[in-house]
Amino acid sequence: MSKVKHKVKKIGTDTWMIEQYLLTSEAGAYLVAGKEKALLIDTGLALPGFVEAVSGLTDKPIEVLCTHAHADHIGANRFFGKIYLAEEERELLALQTTPAYLKKMLNDAIPAPLRFLLRKEMAGILQNTTAAGNYEYIRDGHVFDLGERQLEVIATPGHTHGSLCVLDRQNRWLFSADTVCDWGILLHLEQADPPEVYLESMERLRDLSASFDEIWPGHHQKPIDKSFLDEYINCARSIVEGTAVYGRRQNARYAKYGRVLITVPDGGTR
Repeated sequence: MSKVKHKVKKIGTDTWMIEQYLLTSEAGAYLVAGKEKALLIDTGLALPGFVEAVSGLTDKPIEVLCTHAHADHIGANRFFGKIYLAEEERELLALQTTPAYLKKMLNDAIPAPLRFLLRKEMAGILQNTTAAGNYEYIRDGHVFDLGERQLEVIATPGHTHGSLCVLDRQNRWLFSADTVCDWGILLHLEQADPPEVYLESMERLRDLSASFDEIWPGHHQKPIDKSFLDEYINCARSIVEGTAVYGRRQNARYAKYGRVLITVPDGGTR
């Protein structure tokens, strides 16, 4: 019995959120269409039905922007045409599409009884999450012109070396992926940056905050308001300045401030 499901929600003119649920996992992707083409922001977990759900939303040609190369954001890349990614994600892309690594990650994330229940879906994820695709590497400031609609790429290293956000000035939205959400940001994972780097990224987003009203993350509550930026800045600053008080959750060391937390590696903050 499959527990996979998709939820498609129109969040604005020619803009959709596609959420994927796999029992213990949830990932959000966004399709943004202009007059000439559409941009899919992340491709999620490669779960059955995702490609069909996306393709049924627009008749425009679809290109893909991956905000970073974690497996829950690149899963269905191979089913689309042009894929854009930060060049700093090359090594992480190779790692996250290595079958042995991906299998271990899934096994660690999903308890054994649920792995049996989801064996078909897990097999599909392992098969479809590959490095195959027509990739083009982009940098901070890249602008996607979709036809009477432009999206601006903002480099926000921290969660990964090449993490990107997408600014839609016309609609006053920021698509933040795993850089900002209502729960916490993971900096303890492989190929994450030190808290100092994340702090700089968050301060940059705050400097740009007059250009957006809502933030659309890759996980958890969607959308969230801009006040989360200040809480992440304060949390990161406490880590950098050595004033943070640490706790532990799900085998990760974290510092908390207000509504948010930031995880860091054991043994210090690098």
